[in-house]
This record gives sequence, C-alpha cells and structure tokens, in this order.
Amino acid sequence: MKKFTLIFVVMLISMMSFAQLQSIKIPAHLQYTDTEKAGWYGNSSVASLSIVDPGYEYAIRVTAGALTTGDEITKVKFYSDHTSYASYGITNTSYTIKIYQGGSFDEENGYDVITACGTAVYSQNYTATTIGIQEVTLTTPYTIGTGEFWVSILCNGTSGIFLGTVDVSSANMYVSSMDYEGTDYWVNNEFCTDPPTCSTYEFKPFVLSLYVDDGGVYVENSDLTTFFLTSGTAPYTPIITELAIGETDDLVMFPAIQNGGPDATSNTIDLLVMAGTNELINETGIDLSGDNSLENGYFMFLTETGDLTLTAEDLNTLGLTGEFDVCITVTYNGVDNTPANNTACLTVTRGEVPVSNCDLQALFMTSNTNPTPIAATTTLGPTDGLTLYPGVKNNGPDNASTTATVAFTLDGTEVSSQSIPLTGLNNGMTAPLTTSGQTFTAEDMNTMGLTGTFEICMSITYDGTDAVAANNTTCLTVTRTTNVEANVASFVTMYPNPASSIVTITNVENSDITIVNMIGEVVAKVNNASSNQTIDISNLSNGTYFVKVDGKVFKLNVVK
Repeated sequence: MKKFTLIFVVMLISMMSFAQLQSIKIPAHLQYTDTEKAGWYGNSSVASLSIVDPGYEYAIRVTAGALTTGDEITKVKFYSDHTSYASYGITNTSYTIKIYQGGSFDEENGYDVITACGTAVYSQNYTATTIGIQEVTLTTPYTIGTGEFWVSILCNGTSGIFLGTVDVSSANMYVSSMDYEGTDYWVNNEFCTDPPTCSTYEFKPFVLSLYVDDGGVYVENSDLTTFFLTSGTAPYTPIITELAIGETDDLVMFPAIQNGGPDATSNTIDLLVMAGTNELINETGIDLSGDNSLENGYFMFLTETGDLTLTAEDLNTLGLTGEFDVCITVTYNGVDNTPANNTACLTVTRGEVPVSNCDLQALFMTSNTNPTPIAATTTLGPTDGLTLYPGVKNNGPDNASTTATVAFTLDGTEVSSQSIPLTGLNNGMTAPLTTSGQTFTAEDMNTMGLTGTFEICMSITYDGTDAVAANNTTCLTVTRTTNVEANVASFVTMYPNPASSIVTITNVENSDITIVNMIGEVVAKVNNASSNQTIDISNLSNGTYFVKVDGKVFKLNVVK
C-alpha cells in the first residue's frame, strides 16, 4: 500500500524552509541584486533530468525592462552530459545558441502558449567537449535593448535537459519548443504532476543562464546565515531558538550555516561558539573556497559529525545550569551581504523539564500554505486523482516540547505510523506534515482496491499531555463512481517516492527496468519484470537516482 512520508515544517504567516544538506535549491532568477555589477541571470542548479529529441529548443525569456538597457550578454551557461546517460540514448554534443527579439503569448487549454518567439538575430554553433555546465562566450556580445528577447539552446541530437526544482515564478521565463507540424511550437516548461489525469502541472526552470556585463568589475559576494537544527539527518526538522533538557541529560545541538547567495563562497570563515561565558570553539581561516565552497542555496553543519554535544559532566564543569545561551558566530572573510544574520543563539533551559500541555488538532489542510480544513467528504470520478495536505495545529496553552506519533489509515487499514518531533510548534501555530502534499492517482487507488466509499484518516498521539483528545483524528470520506475498472488505462507508476528499502513499479509486465545513480552507474536491474514489480533498494545510499522503464525515465529519491 502507498505510504505517507512525513516531514515536519513549521508554518508561521508563511512557510519556513531551508535547503537540505547537499540538495539543490533554485537560486534567485536575478543572481545579482546590484544592477551596477555584472553577474549571472537565470538558473544554474540541477535537480532532475528530462530527455529531449533532436531539434528540441529551450530558452530563457527576458521580458522588457528585466535587465538594464545597454548592458551586454557576453556568456551563456547550460548543462551537457553525453556520457553518463548514454544508456538512455543521450549522446549529443552539438548545440546552437540562438537569440530572438520580440515574442508573444496566447492562452490555450487554460494555460499560456508562446505563439511566437520573435525574430532570430543571432546564431552560434557550439560543441561540448566536457561533461557538466558549459560556460560559452558569445562570439559577438548581445546588447540589451528596450524590448523583450529570448536566448535559446537548440539541441542537434538527443539531449538531456537538466532542470531545477519546482518554481512557479519561472512559468513564463523558461520555455521550450519542438517542431510541431512543421512549425516551431513554443510552450511553457510545465510537467504533469498527477498522471493519468494531468489536471495539475508544475513548472521547473532549465539549467540556462546569461552573463550580464555592464563593463564593470564584479565582486563575488555571499549571504551567510547561521542557525540551530533539531536533527542531523534528513528530513531536517525546523530551526530552533529554545531547548529544554533535564539535569542529567546531555546537550546535543546541530549548528549549521547556509549560503543565501548570490555567489558560492570563495574565501575563509572564522568560527566562534560560546556557551554562556565559555568559549567552546574559536577557529580562524576555515577554508570555504574551491572544492570546499558552499554553493548558493546549500547549507552545511559546522562540525564534522553534524552535532555539537556537551555531556552532563561537561555542563557541570562549565558551570552551565538554569538558563544560558549557546551562540554561534561566523565571520566571512569575503563580501557578506547581510552580516547581521551571521550570529544565532540557542537558549537552553537545564533542569526539570515539565511535560507540556497542548491541544493538538489533526487536520487535512486546503494546501501547504492555507491551513483551512477541507470538507469532510469528496466525490471522485473513475480517473480522478486526490491530493491531501495533512497538518497539525497546536491550540495551546503550551508550546509543544516533545514528539507525537502520526498514523494514517486507508479504508480502516493502517498504512503508516511515524514518530515526529514537534519541538518548535508553538501555541497557535500550524504545520504541514509533508513538503508538497500526499497524492493518490486513480491508478494508486485501483491498485489498493479503493472503490465505492472509503475513508482516509489521520490521527495524532502526543507524547506530552493533550488536553482535548477528541480532535486528534480527522477523516475524509471519499466516494468513487462505479465502473472504475472499465475506464482506467494502464499507466506506469512508482511508489513510494521517496523510498528507503523497497520501491514498487506498477504496470511493467515483461519490461526491463534499470536504476542508475547520478553519474550513470547501473545500481539495480530487473529484466522481464512482473506486472507490479518490487525492487530492493535497501543497499542504496541516500540520494537521487534515475529509473528507466522501456524508454520512460522517473526520478527516485532514496531517503533513510
């Protein structure tokens, strides 16, 4: 059965989020904020792969006024890999860089379609000789005018377009085309998130960016932010500023630093950690350049093991009792845009830890950013999918200070039970329990035999005192119309994703399945698969993998 994957994310007025260690976060489209300087405009982060055929063209669309008139585009950056994914037919090294002036939009089937990309004013052939991000100097710099322009990459063979993570604001900025009945047909860069119905789409930016040069000297700069986490393993739990421990407990902290950009770090940092008036760490000249560089959007822990631990004996020796602060300060020996956020403090209360008294409420929210509960019933057609946004609200009176067990049942059968930390969920706050909701496609429900009327329920059991247990369970009653089996086509699906030990791929009878890692190595293979094929991935390390099923490619995230 399909499992729920829980990730606790605190929501205040807006979502609090941060990149996972070694995961990739989309940089701001305008990677330099000072228009007096040169810099990269666009996306250069890699999160997933999409295969395209020869003649496919993809572009970054720059609207009028987005960049300064008179500045020049001198370089283009995009991704090419003709070796690692050769088993998928990706062997292309030949590209054409093109620039168009003008362009127009129209609406078709409820979303924007680019009906024209303007007039071609520039063309330059390029052959990739290395794997990875290609930084190509234009033979003739392009001078930015007052109108709209597009810079595109034409693939002269089967290529892999590398994509960043979901970013709705990029919907009309990164666009793609194909030869459609003899005519270039430009569309938004959208990807279906709920096959087979495809009623919901998401937008992902290509790895494609432009170097904007005003003739001045660009000074690399970063924005380092320090904080404490409550865990050193994924999924990473919220940033915390307060922590209570018992008199005999060890103090375990997870200090971290994130680079908010716009550039990767290229210098050293000095690190100071104070506990009360005690100096725990004072180290200068820690190298964060070259291979040790912290990229824009990444974070890292400030200790090799991830944790900074003071035993109860250490705390006694240092005279740390009652309430005291542990503060981390990072000084960047380069240009730091906002040094005010380079210090973070954790207020520690040491002594008897009272059990918090909370009224936890389970709810299915309207969305991850709208905590309004949904209606208790819904009706689905035979091909409709369903996305739920499970959440928890703390009605007080205390702030949550311990863990809770969250369990899900489908049609009366428990399918998931997981303990999650609730430290950081304060009185009045609501938290979504998944990063992007939990989706059930029509095929998922068919596989699980969920037809007619059934319930999806979630219950929360707090490890502290819960004043009102009556609202700890919420249910959605689902009614699916009849004749489901006669109306459902066969679609390949994969679940769970992320996965830790076993992944199931449906509707793949007699197919060949191959799983490769990010550098193209085959890590698992199944020939002549069964209809619902399970694959043991327990020996795989955490990370992103690609699953190939008869020409189709799926991204699989392994999280343990």
